[in-house]
Amino acid sequence: MNLKAQIQNHRSPGYSEAKQLDEAKGKIRSKIARVFRRDAMRQAGKETFLLGGNFQTGEKWILCLVCHSKSWNPQDIENKYCGLCKVFHEP
Repeated sequence: MNLKAQIQNHRSPGYSEAKQLDEAKGKIRSKIARVFRRDAMRQAGKETFLLGGNFQTGEKWILCLVCHSKSWNPQDIENKYCGLCKVFHEP
């Protein structure tokens, strides 16, 4: 391997730790944004979830309007729970 390739492939010892820290910071920022979005929706009197399904197959789902994730889990639908936000939606 030539010197140029060695330099390009070299990473400092703390590289992976710094990358993990950046990823953790991003997840925290995302969680904070969801909390603020949910609170704003509630204060405006808007629903934070939507129940729906396919009436031909009988398949039901819940859609979180905060993070836009969808779940087909019967317990999530019954309890109005979002697995990504890790919160129970208020009726």
